[in-house]
Amino acid sequence: MLDEAQDTNPVVLDILQRQRGQLIYVGDRYQQIYEWRGAVNAMESIDTDASTYLTTSFRFGDAIAELATKMLVKRRVSP
Repeated sequence: MLDEAQDTNPVVLDILQRQRGQLIYVGDRYQQIYEWRGAVNAMESIDTDASTYLTTSFRFGDAIAELATKMLVKRRVSP
């Protein structure tokens, strides 16, 4: 399992991709913040048979989630 796959080291990614067996990449392709130190966004470069989405957050409550969702939907519509 590769956690924070959006900010992984290219060497670690290469080692994992050479392994046999099930690989699980955990990350958010939109939260890459360590590209400046050579990290790569593995979420953009892998092919998977399945994806799943985080539907519950323990970082904030429903009110903030609802507001954020409204803002994201509005942003997608606006130029």
